[in-house]
Amino acid sequence: MNGPAYAGIGSRKTPEALRHVLAEYARRLAKLGWTLRSGRAPGADSYFQLGAAGSAELYVPSDYGPKPVGARLIVPEGDLLARAFLVASTVHPAWERCSTYARLLLARNVFQVYGERLDDNVRFLVAWAVPRGDGSVEGGTNLAWTLARIAGIPRYNLFAPSDDRRFSEMLTQLEAAGLPSIAEHD
Repeated sequence: MNGPAYAGIGSRKTPEALRHVLAEYARRLAKLGWTLRSGRAPGADSYFQLGAAGSAELYVPSDYGPKPVGARLIVPEGDLLARAFLVASTVHPAWERCSTYARLLLARNVFQVYGERLDDNVRFLVAWAVPRGDGSVEGGTNLAWTLARIAGIPRYNLFAPSDDRRFSEMLTQLEAAGLPSIAEHD
């Protein structure tokens, strides 16, 4: 995957009615040369994956289940996984209570934001997640949401109509310009 990357993630509770909307956003971004980074979970992750097709890097805790056509599955391990654990442990409020598998799921969020070698930030994060009153979001998505905030990466939560509008407008501007960069929109 050569183009700029974005994280397309979110809740397993994302309504089925949004399946085509998220897939269409990902399809439009893929057409512009963008690479989706996601986690292959049910809900928002899989909806984005539908549209991104072969323009996707999917971070998974293990090589399980059928392989998506054209997508690149990445199972982090070794020193990079240990570094992702360290990063996640500094952000997650109850890391010490997480099982090994939960930690693997949370570590994939680190890779979604920072890339396969933890040195290539996404340009933006788009998600569908139920917000909490403190600016965070529910579920494991919150780890990526928080990491993006800390890194100054633009975030869009499509749960909020205002963010959905902002994201749609940004995407329309990208298409009009024919550019894969959002530098002028940050």
